[in-house]
Parts: sequence; C-alpha cells; structure tokens
Amino acid sequence: EYRAANQEYDLYPHLGTSYSKCPWNDIAIFYRVDGGGSYPYFEFRSLNMDGPIIGYHVPGEHPDAWPIHWLTEDKLLFHSGDTQGILCTDGTFSSLPDSVRDWSFFDIKDDSTCNFRRGHGEPLEYGLIQWDDFKVLWSDIIEL
Repeated sequence: EYRAANQEYDLYPHLGTSYSKCPWNDIAIFYRVDGGGSYPYFEFRSLNMDGPIIGYHVPGEHPDAWPIHWLTEDKLLFHSGDTQGILCTDGTFSSLPDSVRDWSFFDIKDDSTCNFRRGHGEPLEYGLIQWDDFKVLWSDIIEL
C-alpha cells in the first residue's frame, strides 16, 4: 500500500516496516519486524513500480539481521547473526571474505568512500574501496 500523504509504502500495516533507499537508483530494501523485533523479512522494491522485486527471508536462527549500508547500485553491507556480508538485490548473500572479516566499516558515503579499520586496534582510515573484491583503491590514515 502506498500512502501519498506521507510518501511511504506500508507493506505490512500490522507490522513495523522501514526501508533504506539506494542513493544511485530507485531501489529500496524494505524490512519488517514483528512486535518483538524478531523474524525479519526483507524485500527489494522499486519506488517507481508496483510489486516486489525479490523477497529475502532471514532464517529464524538469525533474528538479529539488518541492512547496514548500500555499497553499490545492487549491493548492501548486511548483518546477519554474527556475520557481516554482502546482500545483493538478486537475493544472494555472501559472507565477507576472510581477508576483510575483521574490518569495520563506518560512515559509508554516497560516493562509496568510507571510514574503516582493517582490524581491531588498527588505525582509522578514510578511503575508497572496490566492493566487488574489497580492494582498497586509496586511503589515508585519520589522525585522532
């Protein structure tokens, strides 16, 4: 259901629904939770078309799942259980590669630059990451 008054979709009126729009196109990930904050369901939709693009159900053993930030036009940094990974708009999910599993990503900008740490205790960096293979194209250490 689309409510023109507040320009929001209400996919599940009896459940809490939120969404995060991709900054580079009209795709958004909608997510809902029940009153207890568990059993989430995620669905990608175009804001200009009716109907779901694809649904993505998070298994019950990982009720603490949520989108973190859009990385590209079709990829989100996503948290599921104890795992961070990449959720694609085609519904595929892949855990972060071992080489970046200990990295932390903060404040990812619309131009794909971000603040990140390459592991616990490592310096905070600002740079550009190629998200397909997590190659750091450039970075600078942020002096705190």
